[in-house]
Amino acid sequence: MNLVLHIIAKDFLFLRGRLAAWLAVMVVKFAIGFWLVLGADVSDKAVTNIQGGVAGLIVIDAALTLLFAALLVQEDAVAGSAAFWRTRPISGCRLLAAKVLGAALLLVVPALVVALPWWVVCGLTPRQFGLAALEVVLFQGALLAVAFTAASVTDSLGRCFVWGLVGVAATQGIAGGWGYWWPKWFKVSPPGEMMLLHAVLALLVMLGVISWQYLTRRTKVALAILLVSAVAITPAAI
Repeated sequence: MNLVLHIIAKDFLFLRGRLAAWLAVMVVKFAIGFWLVLGADVSDKAVTNIQGGVAGLIVIDAALTLLFAALLVQEDAVAGSAAFWRTRPISGCRLLAAKVLGAALLLVVPALVVALPWWVVCGLTPRQFGLAALEVVLFQGALLAVAFTAASVTDSLGRCFVWGLVGVAATQGIAGGWGYWWPKWFKVSPPGEMMLLHAVLALLVMLGVISWQYLTRRTKVALAILLVSAVAITPAAI
């Protein structure tokens, strides 16, 4: 456990400046909401513009989460020739535990803490608090799963984002192809009605690939699993 905590502390020191910038984005996003809710005298047109700005901050928030999660993984890469712990031997299971716990502490908990005052001002009930917190955890968790998957099968941040974008585009293209041809071939409901199940299956695949990489570091097999899953998920969900 001490080694896991040591890795988390190391990752925090590595990301602390970037995390401060991310926190600033979230604080500004909610500060604008407070300003409007507490009676800012602005026109309807200004409100529309402000809402567009908040939407932009939400996109930046998500992009920074993806970036920092990828950096967290590749700080101790599990793909490529540099895939080893530099100071002492460490098992893949323990390294995975450190990265997952570190991501939860550094990229999920702060999002909950910053959102808490906004929920209080909005007068949420305890049940609504729980649902709002669950929504944040699921959203951040989905971003972390995507970033961890791409970062664990690549050996540099550039490759991570290039192949991550290629993978997302290819998956969308394959899903679109299945969505067009599957009903014509088999006369069943279109895959668009099964989006939730698609998402769950995709999440399970990503979690499996992440675990496989940390436990075996066999990147070619992990890539094959991703490719087969991208082709098979839509039919499997119908």
